[in-house]
Amino acid sequence: MPRRPAQLILARGTASEQIFPFVSEIEIGRRSALEGSAITRVVLADPVVSSRHCIITQIDSGRFFIRDVSLNGTRVDGKRLVPNVEFALEPGQTVQVGDYQLTLWAASTDDPTTFGTSEHTMLVPGLVTVTVIVGDIRGYTTLNQTASSADVHRSVRNVFSALESVVWRHGGTLKEYQGDAIFAFWEEKPDRRGMQVIEACSAALALRDEAKRLANDPSLWLFPDFPLALDWALATGSVTLASMGGRRPTGLSMVGDVVNLAFRLEKLADGTEASIIVCHNTEALARERFEFIDLGEVTVKGRTGSERIYGLIGTCPDAPDPGAPDSDTPGTGAPTPPSI
Repeated sequence: MPRRPAQLILARGTASEQIFPFVSEIEIGRRSALEGSAITRVVLADPVVSSRHCIITQIDSGRFFIRDVSLNGTRVDGKRLVPNVEFALEPGQTVQVGDYQLTLWAASTDDPTTFGTSEHTMLVPGLVTVTVIVGDIRGYTTLNQTASSADVHRSVRNVFSALESVVWRHGGTLKEYQGDAIFAFWEEKPDRRGMQVIEACSAALALRDEAKRLANDPSLWLFPDFPLALDWALATGSVTLASMGGRRPTGLSMVGDVVNLAFRLEKLADGTEASIIVCHNTEALARERFEFIDLGEVTVKGRTGSERIYGLIGTCPDAPDPGAPDSDTPGTGAPTPPSI
């Protein structure tokens, strides 16, 4: 099936609308393409936009894919893309780059055909600072032993779908589901150092509240005799992110001790005030905006020495708006969270 005529429409339906036709590939970025380059280039003069921000390609089957290669992120229909991982892009969907909105249009065609996969792995590693959040359904193993697997699957799907929406709304990236656990992260941005911790803590409180709402909805959680409860943990530090898969990667590898720490800390949550456990790095960067209780030094399974941990309780009454940086906002002068 041949590639189909396609266009990327900037500011669709406004007086500033511009149309960029392409067939096989189009790049979006802050700088113009090199002289002699045959690649169509959409140039957005905005310091938030990276030199090469994202790439949209069309393969022989007529399907479209988008890959984020930026520092500040790319969103499709409001959802943040995982960096360096290629995602399917459908005609009519909107790509957000900084403050710009671009819409994909393509000529109609039959359903795209499938295509072969590569036998090799693409690895694009990069060291970044992240805040990781892990949420785990309490008593999941016991529930599986006593309830219908179909009902468990349906209930967990309902819960995770709702929680995923909370992650997206707070600017996070959903890494994966691990059985009864949801695993998401927030990356540090070069121009807002430390702010990913603030976003992740806000999301953790919203996730806790959403889980309580879900627990009281019998149409979503099907076990009135087994109340829904989730335990949460946040950890901040450095990881290596890399895309994994074939020529068109569909997975993301995250390697770093901070991931292990988050999963270990979640096991320390007790369902009371300490239902959201955070590491000392997270508390140190977020204490001006959030209330914590000091849970003291603990021994964490699989780790040497002890860790000081805290319980995230809520937002400080006089905390500034996370979206409006001020003198209390971690900025270029704030220390980078140390690697855990």
